[in-house]
Amino acid sequence: MRVLLVVLLSLLFSFDAIAQQPSSESLYSGALSIGMAEFPPYEFSTSDHQIHGFSAELINLTLAHMKITSYHHKSYPWKRALESTYAGKIHAIHSTSKNTEREERLWFPDEPLVKSAKVFVVKNDNKQPLN
Repeated sequence: MRVLLVVLLSLLFSFDAIAQQPSSESLYSGALSIGMAEFPPYEFSTSDHQIHGFSAELINLTLAHMKITSYHHKSYPWKRALESTYAGKIHAIHSTSKNTEREERLWFPDEPLVKSAKVFVVKNDNKQPLN
């Protein structure tokens, strides 16, 4: 079984965002802006625009422990959240797995918040081979 490591990050900063002054399109207003895509049960927004979910709660607890109170989560389509982080328009993104491109452009902490595996579950009497 191939294990896919899904990195749920408390803070995934873009090197570009740290190195550059915020652009006029930036969401920066003195608060840490954290992007996310809908990925229940890890993170999701409700009809009242509140962000909930396992990774969102871990991030909130981590920031509280660090005494960081000025932050907000915002839900985006996945590609926009990732591109906005690359461009420095948002400071961090969560539920991001590592790959070569992302590792070149983003900072990942040494330890993930969650490790997740994907598995297939089939009935015992299933005779179809899995390729």
